[in-house]
Amino acid sequence: MKKFFSISVFACMLLAFPGMFGAEAFRGESLNKLDEAYFALSAEGGSNYFEATPTCTSPLPVPSGQQLTMTFNSVQNAITSFDVARSRPIGVGSFATGGDTVTIRVGLSTFQNPVDVYFAIGTSLQPDHLLTLQPDNSFEDFFPGSLATVLPWKGSTKGPVSQLLTSLPVSSIPPGDYTFYLLVTPPGRTDNFFLWATEISVP
Repeated sequence: MKKFFSISVFACMLLAFPGMFGAEAFRGESLNKLDEAYFALSAEGGSNYFEATPTCTSPLPVPSGQQLTMTFNSVQNAITSFDVARSRPIGVGSFATGGDTVTIRVGLSTFQNPVDVYFAIGTSLQPDHLLTLQPDNSFEDFFPGSLATVLPWKGSTKGPVSQLLTSLPVSSIPPGDYTFYLLVTPPGRTDNFFLWATEISVP
């Protein structure tokens, strides 16, 4: 699959622009109609939860002295684990196994101490920016290199995280490549992180 965003993009933005992650949410330009059609979350969609596969036996560590990036092939259901490297915290629904629905689910185990959790989407349809998930489950445009401030999707939480974000028929999604990012950092810091990413390609 063609990579339209390097896996390190999200992490590089954190390191290059640490001031963009702070107390005030970025309110960029409104999502265009294309983005709204696929990624804007309804109130119902944002409030549903998904139980990740229960493989976790102990809390996850908080990133400390680490900058880990992990890519994985798309999976139907988010998979939690006590091992950061074995976690597959983003599920894409039946599309992962040849189905006709993209269902984005996030699942993380409990952490030993609070963390900040960020979620973002990159698309080849608009390769110059990301869509970042806000605390109210809405998406906002983020342009790398801007001085925008981005709130964590879930701030200072020990988890667990188990949430359905949205579910859409593949027929309603334009052809293109899509990357889903999940970033975990210590609260208020961006020098250490765990970053997971998975990609799908809609024909």
